[in-house]
Amino acid sequence: MESGRHDPQESATSDALRPNDPAVTTAPGGARAAAGLVGTTGRTGSGVALRDPRHAAELSARDLAALRFIGMWICAQYQLALHVFPSVSETVVSRCVQRLLRLGLIAVERWNRIGLNMLRLRTAGLRLLVERGVATERELFVRRSAVATKDLRHHLWIVDLGLAFASLPVGFTVLPCWALRRKFAGQKVPIPDLLAVAKDKSRTLAIEVDLGSERTKWLAEKLVILAETVDSLRGDGTGGIIVLTVGEKRIVSLSSQIAETAVPVVVRALPSVVGRPAVAAIRTILCD
Repeated sequence: MESGRHDPQESATSDALRPNDPAVTTAPGGARAAAGLVGTTGRTGSGVALRDPRHAAELSARDLAALRFIGMWICAQYQLALHVFPSVSETVVSRCVQRLLRLGLIAVERWNRIGLNMLRLRTAGLRLLVERGVATERELFVRRSAVATKDLRHHLWIVDLGLAFASLPVGFTVLPCWALRRKFAGQKVPIPDLLAVAKDKSRTLAIEVDLGSERTKWLAEKLVILAETVDSLRGDGTGGIIVLTVGEKRIVSLSSQIAETAVPVVVRALPSVVGRPAVAAIRTILCD
C-alpha cells in the first residue's frame, strides 16, 4: 500500500492541533469536538507526551517485531502472543499492544465488544517499519476498517494456519491469501487461502479453509484448477493441497467429487478447538 495514502482514522484531527487535555479526545465524539481547537495553553498532561512522535524511538526490538507481525497478518491478540511473546505473561503482551495503540501505530477492535482483540496496522505504523528497515512496504497491509464479522472466522483460521506452519521443524515461507493477491496481481492464478513453501524448496502446499458456505461441487472444481497451479509452482519438489473443512459428511462428499488432480488433495476436519489450542491441533494435522 502506498505510504502516502490517506488514513481515515487520522482525518478527524488533521486540520487542527489536538488539545493538551486528554479528556477532550477520549470523551464520546471527542475527536470531532477537538476539530475547532488549535491547542491550549493549559498544563501539558501525560496524554500529550504519549502522542509525541519522539516516543516511537523507545520501541524495543520485540515491539517492532510485534508491529511487523500485525502489519503482515492483521491478527488477534492471542495470535500475536503465540508468535512474538510465547514465553511471557499476557500482561506483557497487553502492555505492548497498549503502547503501540497510544503511539497511533495500530488500531484495536474488540470483537462483539466482549470478545478477542483484533489488531491491524495503521499508516503511521507502516511508515515507521519501512523507515527503520524492519519490513518493506509490499510486506505490510493497512486496512481501512476492521475485518468484517462475516469473514472473521475464516480470517482467524488462516492466521492460525500460518502460526502452525511457523512452529514446524521444517522451515516454511508462508503467504496468506491477501499477500498472494498482491504477488499475483494481474495474473489469472487461483489464490488459495494460504501457500506454504519449504525453504529448501522440497515442498509446496496450498491450504484451503472451507466453512461450508459453498457447494462441494464448485469447491471440487476449484481445487482441480488450484492443483494445476501448485504443480507449476513446486519446481523439483513435491506439491499438494490440504483442505480443512467442517463435518464428516462434507469431508466424504468433497473427497468423492475430487477428480484426478495434478498434485494430491487431502481433506481433513478443522479442529474442534479454537484460540491457542487450535494452533497446536493444526500442527498435529500438518504433521500427520
